Amino acid sequence: ASKTSSASMFAADSESAGASLALRVSMKPKALIEKIAEDLLATFEKAPLLDPYDIYQHLMDYWAETMQDDCYLIAGDGWVKAA
Repeated sequence: ASKTSSASMFAADSESAGASLALRVSMKPKALIEKIAEDLLATFEKAPLLDPYDIYQHLMDYWAETMQDDCYLIAGDGWVKAA
């Protein structure tokens, strides 16, 4: 089970990494976090020792505290100006 969970988590990380590469001017940050959150829930719902909603809540807390502002800056100004 742990090999399967690790493989699933790696796949989810790869998909989310691909989504983060989509950060660009005119992107839709709300759609981005929705996609990442749904992927996260789907990945961890099969993990026997983890509550997927606890993991989801950590993501959403991080989104609200840090990531959201960064994504909206990138969406509005691009990588160079946002940095």
